[in-house]
Amino acid sequence: MNKINFNTEILLMSVFNVLLSKVRFYFILLVVLHSSSLFGQKPNFQPGTYFTIEQFRTGISDKRFNLNIEKRSGSDITMNGGNEYKITSESDLIKKSTIKKEIYAYVKNDSIFINGWNHKLQTWYGLALTSGNYILFKGCLRNEDAAAFAMAGGLIGGIIASKASDLYILSLRTGNVNYCSIDYLEKRIEENKPDLLTPFKNESLGLKNRELAPVAIKYLNILNEFVSPQPISN
Repeated sequence: MNKINFNTEILLMSVFNVLLSKVRFYFILLVVLHSSSLFGQKPNFQPGTYFTIEQFRTGISDKRFNLNIEKRSGSDITMNGGNEYKITSESDLIKKSTIKKEIYAYVKNDSIFINGWNHKLQTWYGLALTSGNYILFKGCLRNEDAAAFAMAGGLIGGIIASKASDLYILSLRTGNVNYCSIDYLEKRIEENKPDLLTPFKNESLGLKNRELAPVAIKYLNILNEFVSPQPISN
């Protein structure tokens, strides 16, 4: 009888140890998955139309419209101003005014196009150079800057303003668009990945803001692996 009880006890202990090991395994797996959700936060933007920043943050697009991307000519930009890419539709299902003023972003294959209208960057779309919370894109002058150029310089000023461009960074988390500058990048790196601040300063030393693109792309891609596009709730 004692032998049976002893064997039963051993069996129960073995079962308990197996169950405990499985609990530990699933606990570790849960921690790993949770860490991935915290740090692997770069959204995968589906091809299609995004009408709001909230929709854009999710990466889930409206696929009803197959739109055409047209790179505008230099003469068209000089005469009419605006950003480098024009989006059109051969279908009557979507109006030209909707494409021009109501779409927030459009994704074609792997290319992301940001609508300048939403950020007071004149009309049409700029091509994104990074993907994630921090979207670096090339855009024309802000509306007020272009107007100031035109007023100060007349026709020549207007032509210069229409052809001028800058690099901008859109933060999906805040919805803000800022000039791509060393100061802005240093602040974002210090907030999110302070160990990269010294390497960034070394690589950006002596560069003008408009020369920052390769360095900005490198560091924004790193930050995009750590920063969620979702707004921080208080």
